[in-house]
Amino acid sequence: MQKDRSGKRAPSASAYCQARARLETETLELILSHTAHNLERHVLSEEVGPAGRRVRIVDGTGVPSFRSRSITLVTTLSDPDLYPADELRELYAKRWNVELHFHQIKIALGMDVLRCQSPEMIEKEILVHLIAYNLIRTFMQRAAHIHHVGLARMSFKGAPDTSRHFAAAVHAASSTPRKQDALIAEMLAAIASDPVPLRPHRSEPRAKKRRPKNYRPLTQSRHTMTLDQHRNRWKAKAPKPA
Repeated sequence: MQKDRSGKRAPSASAYCQARARLETETLELILSHTAHNLERHVLSEEVGPAGRRVRIVDGTGVPSFRSRSITLVTTLSDPDLYPADELRELYAKRWNVELHFHQIKIALGMDVLRCQSPEMIEKEILVHLIAYNLIRTFMQRAAHIHHVGLARMSFKGAPDTSRHFAAAVHAASSTPRKQDALIAEMLAAIASDPVPLRPHRSEPRAKKRRPKNYRPLTQSRHTMTLDQHRNRWKAKAPKPA
Protein backbone atom coordinates (compact mmCIF):
# COMPACT_ATOMS: atom_id res chain seq x y z
CA MET A 1 0.00 0.00 0.00
CA GLN A 2 1.42 3.41 -0.95
CA LYS A 3 1.08 6.33 1.44
CA ASP A 4 1.74 10.01 1.02
CA ARG A 5 3.66 12.26 3.43
CA SER A 6 0.64 12.74 5.68
CA GLY A 7 0.30 8.98 6.17
CA LYS A 8 -2.90 8.65 4.14
CA ARG A 9 -3.29 6.06 1.44
CA ALA A 10 -2.26 7.46 -1.94
CA PRO A 11 -4.38 6.59 -4.98
CA SER A 12 -2.72 4.07 -7.27
CA ALA A 13 -2.14 4.55 -10.98
CA SER A 14 -4.92 2.12 -11.77
CA ALA A 15 -7.35 4.09 -9.62
CA TYR A 16 -6.35 7.28 -11.47
CA CYS A 17 -6.87 5.62 -14.85
CA GLN A 18 -10.26 4.28 -13.76
CA ALA A 19 -11.35 7.71 -12.54
CA ARG A 20 -10.16 9.29 -15.78
CA ALA A 21 -12.00 6.69 -17.84
CA ARG A 22 -15.27 7.62 -16.13
CA LEU A 23 -15.03 11.22 -17.36
CA GLU A 24 -16.93 12.21 -20.44
CA THR A 25 -14.96 13.04 -23.57
CA GLU A 26 -16.06 16.69 -23.59
CA THR A 27 -15.11 17.16 -19.94
CA LEU A 28 -11.70 15.54 -20.45
CA GLU A 29 -10.92 17.68 -23.50
CA LEU A 30 -11.94 20.80 -21.57
CA ILE A 31 -9.58 19.92 -18.72
CA LEU A 32 -6.69 19.18 -21.08
CA SER A 33 -7.15 22.35 -23.11
CA HIS A 34 -7.41 24.43 -19.93
CA THR A 35 -4.19 22.88 -18.58
CA ALA A 36 -2.33 23.50 -21.85
CA HIS A 37 -3.56 27.11 -21.95
CA ASN A 38 -2.35 27.75 -18.38
CA LEU A 39 0.99 26.11 -19.18
CA GLU A 40 1.46 28.30 -22.25
CA ARG A 41 0.53 31.49 -20.39
CA HIS A 42 2.75 30.62 -17.41
CA VAL A 43 5.83 29.56 -19.36
CA LEU A 44 5.76 32.39 -21.87
CA SER A 45 5.48 34.97 -19.11
CA GLU A 46 8.59 33.85 -17.21
CA GLU A 47 12.22 33.14 -18.00
CA VAL A 48 13.19 29.49 -17.67
CA GLY A 49 16.55 28.11 -16.54
CA PRO A 50 19.63 29.69 -14.96
CA ALA A 51 20.61 31.36 -18.25
CA GLY A 52 17.26 33.14 -18.51
CA ARG A 53 16.30 31.44 -21.76
CA ARG A 54 12.73 31.63 -22.98
CA VAL A 55 10.92 28.62 -24.38
CA ARG A 56 8.55 28.01 -27.25
CA ILE A 57 5.19 26.24 -27.06
CA VAL A 58 4.27 23.94 -29.96
CA ASP A 59 0.95 22.19 -30.38
CA GLY A 60 1.74 18.49 -30.72
CA THR A 61 -1.78 17.28 -31.45
CA GLY A 62 -0.66 15.76 -34.76
CA VAL A 63 1.99 13.58 -33.11
CA PRO A 64 1.02 9.87 -33.37
CA SER A 65 0.13 8.65 -29.90
CA PHE A 66 -1.85 5.72 -28.55
CA ARG A 67 -2.70 7.07 -25.10
CA SER A 68 -2.44 10.85 -24.93
CA ARG A 69 -5.24 12.86 -26.49
CA SER A 70 -3.44 16.19 -26.34
CA ILE A 71 0.32 16.84 -26.46
CA THR A 72 2.06 20.15 -25.81
CA LEU A 73 5.74 20.44 -26.79
CA VAL A 74 7.95 22.82 -24.84
CA THR A 75 11.32 23.55 -26.47
CA THR A 76 14.16 26.05 -26.34
CA LEU A 77 14.37 26.04 -30.17
CA SER A 78 12.56 29.34 -30.44
CA ASP A 79 13.20 30.22 -34.11
CA PRO A 80 10.18 29.00 -36.14
CA ASP A 81 12.02 29.50 -39.45
CA LEU A 82 15.01 27.31 -38.56
CA TYR A 83 12.92 24.79 -36.63
CA PRO A 84 9.41 24.48 -38.13
CA ALA A 85 6.68 23.03 -35.96
CA ASP A 86 6.14 20.06 -38.29
CA GLU A 87 9.79 19.02 -37.98
CA LEU A 88 9.61 19.28 -34.19
CA ARG A 89 6.52 17.08 -34.14
CA GLU A 90 8.22 14.53 -36.38
CA LEU A 91 11.32 14.55 -34.18
CA TYR A 92 9.24 14.11 -31.03
CA ALA A 93 7.44 11.15 -32.59
CA LYS A 94 10.80 9.38 -33.01
CA ARG A 95 11.49 9.41 -29.27
CA TRP A 96 10.08 5.89 -28.99
CA ASN A 97 13.14 4.52 -30.81
CA VAL A 98 15.09 4.94 -27.57
CA GLU A 99 12.77 2.46 -25.88
CA LEU A 100 13.27 0.07 -28.80
CA HIS A 101 17.04 0.20 -28.25
CA PHE A 102 16.54 -0.73 -24.59
CA HIS A 103 14.28 -3.58 -25.71
CA GLN A 104 16.95 -4.85 -28.10
CA ILE A 105 19.58 -4.90 -25.37
CA LYS A 106 17.31 -6.62 -22.85
CA ILE A 107 15.45 -9.09 -25.05
CA ALA A 108 17.50 -9.70 -28.20
CA LEU A 109 20.79 -9.82 -26.28
CA GLY A 110 19.31 -11.50 -23.19
CA MET A 111 20.10 -8.84 -20.59
CA ASP A 112 16.62 -8.86 -19.05
CA VAL A 113 17.92 -11.18 -16.31
CA LEU A 114 21.36 -10.57 -14.78
CA ARG A 115 22.95 -13.87 -13.73
CA CYS A 116 25.94 -12.63 -11.74
CA GLN A 117 25.77 -12.21 -7.96
CA SER A 118 28.40 -9.67 -6.87
CA PRO A 119 28.20 -5.99 -7.84
CA GLU A 120 31.58 -6.18 -9.58
CA MET A 121 30.51 -9.09 -11.78
CA ILE A 122 27.14 -7.47 -12.52
CA GLU A 123 28.98 -4.36 -13.76
CA LYS A 124 31.16 -6.52 -16.00
CA GLU A 125 28.11 -8.38 -17.32
CA ILE A 126 26.42 -5.11 -18.25
CA LEU A 127 29.59 -3.83 -19.93
CA VAL A 128 29.91 -7.02 -21.99
CA HIS A 129 26.34 -6.63 -23.23
CA LEU A 130 26.98 -2.97 -24.12
CA ILE A 131 30.16 -3.92 -26.00
CA ALA A 132 28.24 -6.57 -27.95
CA TYR A 133 25.45 -4.09 -28.70
CA ASN A 134 27.89 -1.48 -30.00
CA LEU A 135 29.68 -4.10 -32.11
CA ILE A 136 26.44 -5.21 -33.74
CA ARG A 137 25.43 -1.59 -34.33
CA THR A 138 28.82 -1.00 -35.97
CA PHE A 139 28.22 -3.89 -38.36
CA MET A 140 24.78 -2.54 -39.21
CA GLN A 141 26.13 0.99 -39.75
CA ARG A 142 28.86 -0.24 -42.10
CA ALA A 143 26.42 -2.47 -44.00
CA ALA A 144 23.94 0.41 -44.40
CA HIS A 145 26.68 2.75 -45.63
CA ILE A 146 28.25 0.32 -48.12
CA HIS A 147 25.04 -1.12 -49.58
CA HIS A 148 22.93 2.09 -49.39
CA VAL A 149 20.23 0.65 -47.14
CA GLY A 150 18.38 2.70 -44.55
CA LEU A 151 19.62 1.92 -41.05
CA ALA A 152 16.07 1.94 -39.70
CA ARG A 153 15.14 -0.81 -42.20
CA MET A 154 17.80 -3.24 -40.95
CA SER A 155 16.87 -5.97 -38.50
CA PHE A 156 18.70 -5.94 -35.19
CA LYS A 157 17.60 -9.53 -34.54
CA GLY A 158 18.99 -10.69 -37.88
CA ALA A 159 22.37 -8.94 -37.48
CA PRO A 160 23.53 -11.03 -34.46
CA ASP A 161 22.34 -14.23 -36.14
CA THR A 162 24.35 -13.43 -39.26
CA SER A 163 27.38 -12.46 -37.16
CA ARG A 164 27.28 -15.77 -35.30
CA HIS A 165 27.01 -17.62 -38.61
CA PHE A 166 30.22 -15.98 -39.91
CA ALA A 167 32.11 -15.80 -36.58
CA ALA A 168 33.89 -19.17 -36.82
CA ALA A 169 34.94 -18.66 -40.45
CA VAL A 170 36.20 -15.11 -39.80
CA HIS A 171 38.20 -16.31 -36.79
CA ALA A 172 39.69 -19.23 -38.76
CA ALA A 173 40.84 -16.84 -41.50
CA SER A 174 42.75 -14.58 -39.08
CA SER A 175 46.08 -15.66 -40.63
CA THR A 176 44.94 -14.61 -44.12
CA PRO A 177 43.77 -10.98 -43.99
CA ARG A 178 42.45 -10.90 -47.56
CA LYS A 179 40.21 -13.90 -46.99
CA GLN A 180 39.07 -12.46 -43.68
CA ASP A 181 38.17 -9.13 -45.30
CA ALA A 182 36.23 -10.99 -48.00
CA LEU A 183 34.27 -12.90 -45.36
CA ILE A 184 33.48 -9.70 -43.46
CA ALA A 185 32.31 -8.05 -46.69
CA GLU A 186 30.10 -11.06 -47.39
CA MET A 187 28.71 -10.85 -43.85
CA LEU A 188 27.86 -7.16 -44.26
CA ALA A 189 26.15 -7.91 -47.57
CA ALA A 190 24.08 -10.62 -45.87
CA ILE A 191 23.07 -8.21 -43.08
CA ALA A 192 21.92 -5.60 -45.61
CA SER A 193 20.18 -8.06 -47.94
CA ASP A 194 17.10 -8.65 -45.79
CA PRO A 195 15.55 -5.29 -44.76
CA VAL A 196 12.47 -5.25 -42.59
CA PRO A 197 9.20 -3.92 -44.08
CA LEU A 198 8.45 -0.24 -43.80
CA ARG A 199 5.85 -0.03 -41.02
CA PRO A 200 5.41 3.55 -39.79
CA HIS A 201 3.21 4.18 -36.73
CA ARG A 202 2.95 0.45 -36.07
CA SER A 203 1.12 -0.53 -32.87
CA GLU A 204 1.57 -3.98 -31.37
CA PRO A 205 -0.45 -5.36 -28.44
CA ARG A 206 1.53 -5.75 -25.24
CA ALA A 207 0.67 -9.39 -24.67
CA LYS A 208 2.46 -12.71 -24.46
CA LYS A 209 2.01 -15.14 -27.31
CA ARG A 210 3.10 -18.26 -25.42
CA ARG A 211 1.41 -19.29 -22.19
CA PRO A 212 3.69 -19.95 -19.20
CA LYS A 213 4.36 -23.51 -18.12
CA ASN A 214 2.50 -24.86 -15.12
CA TYR A 215 5.56 -25.20 -12.89
CA ARG A 216 5.90 -24.05 -9.32
CA PRO A 217 8.13 -21.05 -8.62
CA LEU A 218 11.54 -21.99 -7.25
CA THR A 219 11.26 -20.44 -3.78
CA GLN A 220 13.94 -22.58 -2.10
CA SER A 221 17.30 -24.06 -2.88
CA ARG A 222 17.30 -26.75 -5.58
CA HIS A 223 18.77 -29.25 -3.10
CA THR A 224 16.15 -28.66 -0.40
CA MET A 225 12.97 -28.00 -2.36
CA THR A 226 10.61 -30.94 -2.86
CA LEU A 227 7.90 -31.06 -5.53
CA ASP A 228 4.57 -32.81 -5.74
CA GLN A 229 4.29 -35.84 -7.96
CA HIS A 230 1.69 -34.18 -10.17
CA ARG A 231 2.51 -30.57 -11.01
CA ASN A 232 -0.96 -29.97 -12.45
CA ARG A 233 -2.46 -30.23 -8.96
CA TRP A 234 -0.51 -27.26 -7.72
CA LYS A 235 -2.21 -23.89 -7.73
CA ALA A 236 -0.81 -20.56 -6.63
CA LYS A 237 -2.45 -19.08 -3.58
CA ALA A 238 -4.34 -15.85 -4.08
CA PRO A 239 -2.68 -12.84 -2.38
CA LYS A 240 -4.28 -11.64 0.82
CA PRO A 241 -6.20 -8.37 0.57
CA ALA A 242 -4.41 -5.34 1.94
